Amino acid sequence: LSIIVSIAPFSFMPLNKKNDFGKQGLLHLQSTGVSHRDLSLENFLLDGKRGVIMDFDLAVRVPYSCPYDTGPVDHTHGSLRLLLPPMGSVGKWKYMAPEIKDNAGPFDGFAVDLWSVGVILFTMLAGIPPFQFASLEDPLFRLISGGYLRVLVEEWKLNFSAEAIDLLQGMFKLRPKDRLTLQEVMEHPWVTNGEVMAPTTEDSGNEDWRN
Repeated sequence: LSIIVSIAPFSFMPLNKKNDFGKQGLLHLQSTGVSHRDLSLENFLLDGKRGVIMDFDLAVRVPYSCPYDTGPVDHTHGSLRLLLPPMGSVGKWKYMAPEIKDNAGPFDGFAVDLWSVGVILFTMLAGIPPFQFASLEDPLFRLISGGYLRVLVEEWKLNFSAEAIDLLQGMFKLRPKDRLTLQEVMEHPWVTNGEVMAPTTEDSGNEDWRN
């Protein structure tokens, strides 16, 4: 997944996002109609030049439909993409989209992957996950999904630009239909401007927030 290749081989932000983002990985999966459902930092192999997605045990094919078929659908770029039926609360808690954790209804396979990418991006920028799990029981999740990511960034003294905050907030929309699509992420100014962020160096005090 080139978002990770371009964001960091663990010195946080050394490679160019503008040239690499979306050329491999998630773009390829979505173009072939595949939802990974378990995207996480643990499921990438990095060598400093490129990244490889691994562990497809939970991957599913995202079906498409003609207008005459029945069932829940989502209009995506002029096509009808079928929503998938509940398949359990699978994946890693920190990266799991709220609709996967709740497992209460049909879900968009692409939207759940974008949520996970948002968690990955935040973690690579901040050096710590944004929350423990996607539930209103988690105060950090409640804050971020409520549209107050900027408050968290300021409280933790994170070195996030306004564009980075805007991108992440768009990826952390509670309702999947409101969440940024991969195309919108690729066209976001933070990506197209090729911004490179330095890691936060001062103590953010985030441990106090988690306790």
